[in-house]
Amino acid sequence: MWATYLLLSGIIALIIDYSRMLYLRWRMVVAYSFASFMSGLSLIRQQPPGPLPWPIVGNTFSLPDEKPWYLMEQLSKQYKSPLITFWIGRLVPQQFCRSEQ
Repeated sequence: MWATYLLLSGIIALIIDYSRMLYLRWRMVVAYSFASFMSGLSLIRQQPPGPLPWPIVGNTFSLPDEKPWYLMEQLSKQYKSPLITFWIGRLVPQQFCRSEQ
């Protein structure tokens, strides 16, 4: 009888400890994700103007297959700056575009 109570209390303690560990792990993941997002935003703010990138691929999918310099010229006119930031994946190439008007 007492062995059953001892086994049951051990199982309950194990479940409580495991759920606490999962909760703490979840808080660490959320905190790391938030810090990573905020550092990425500060990196974006330090760059010249340009379109907002997607998290991993950047602006790669908005780049046309043919004649990408037309897009760069359009973005240069849109942001009213000869220097724009166009993210290719995690790389940050800065494009200088001077369009004659």
